Parts: sequence; structure tokens; C-alpha cells
Amino acid sequence: MNKFILDDYLVIIKEFADGRMDLNSFLDNYLIKFKNEKGVIGGRLYDEMQALFSDANSVTHDESLISEYPDFYISEKDFKKKIPGYLSRITLLGTNR
Repeated sequence: MNKFILDDYLVIIKEFADGRMDLNSFLDNYLIKFKNEKGVIGGRLYDEMQALFSDANSVTHDESLISEYPDFYISEKDFKKKIPGYLSRITLLGTNR
């Protein structure tokens, strides 16, 4: 993946992690960008970015869905707890390319 393309993703993730972007803006930016990505993302970097996409796509405020399908749905609070790990791993994997 082109470093400049990866930097765009890292800005989105960092802004959300730092509280400069709300959940809805993050979801709009990351999900749309990743879904429409034309660049080649491979290997473990793709796996991490796909995992973040999957978690982001599963965020809900509906507690009954989280209770009924805990392996799929995630709360905003739990999602936010995962962001620093994703940011760290994606940054590391991106710099090792």
C-alpha cells in the first residue's frame, strides 16, 4: 500500500482516538474509504484494517442486540477501547512495508 494512502487512514483513526472525530464521522470516513479502496492492501496490514472495518461495522447503541449477539455487535465504549491497539498495529505494519 502506498504510504500516502495509509497516512489517510492513520489520520482518520488518530482523530477518532484523540476525540477530534465523533463515532459517526469516523464510521462515515473509515467505512466508506476502506470499502471503496482501489489501492492494494495485502498481508497482515489488510487483516488489521479489515478487522477494524468489521468492528466499526458492528457498533450499535442497541443493548438488546449486543446482549443477543455478543460475538457480532459491539458497544461504542468497547469499540473505542480497541482503537489504540488498532492504531498501534496498523502503524507498525505500515512502517514495516
